[in-house]
Amino acid sequence: MEGYHGTTPQSVNAILETKHFKINKFEITGDWIIKNNQSLPNDLGQGLYLFVEDEDKGYQGLESAKSYARIYRNSKKKIGVIKFKVDRENLKVLNLNSPASIKFFNKYKETYSSRISNSLKHLKQNRALDRYNLDGIFIEHLLCYHHKFKDVNAVSFDSYVPRTPDRPMSGVPNGREVCLRNSDLIDWSLTEEVYNGL
Repeated sequence: MEGYHGTTPQSVNAILETKHFKINKFEITGDWIIKNNQSLPNDLGQGLYLFVEDEDKGYQGLESAKSYARIYRNSKKKIGVIKFKVDRENLKVLNLNSPASIKFFNKYKETYSSRISNSLKHLKQNRALDRYNLDGIFIEHLLCYHHKFKDVNAVSFDSYVPRTPDRPMSGVPNGREVCLRNSDLIDWSLTEEVYNGL
């Protein structure tokens, strides 16, 4: 699998020089206690976020990664995009686009949402918490403690990324995100910078 990660040129250089992408672990117990002073996990949990191609739906991974980097990482300055090569054979993906996964995940959140309310006050106060999308907490718990999902090492979801800085929103997805949870699946010999510019 090939996936595109948009970020600052400095981060591109650091990642490619060290051939390392650090994935921070979100610490949550089986009984929903969240370790103090952690940031809210991203929407699909902790990992390396990539945009991938889907020709049938017109999703362009590189363009989505560029848009993401321009708007959320480095607007009005240079951005960089890395194309990661990921070992598809050992990829175990939770596809949150499938009807069965959507139904299961919504039921999981409904069942356990009252369990996390007390722990939320211990999260780091930052922009991620201001946005208040709690899906990442439920994904972290699900993948750590539900027996059916123990082998999952990536989460996929179709989403919307604004193409312009004025950030018009839409409920219709224009790209596919993959959150890679295991950086050991990256083939660094085939991973490269594919864009550096405005």
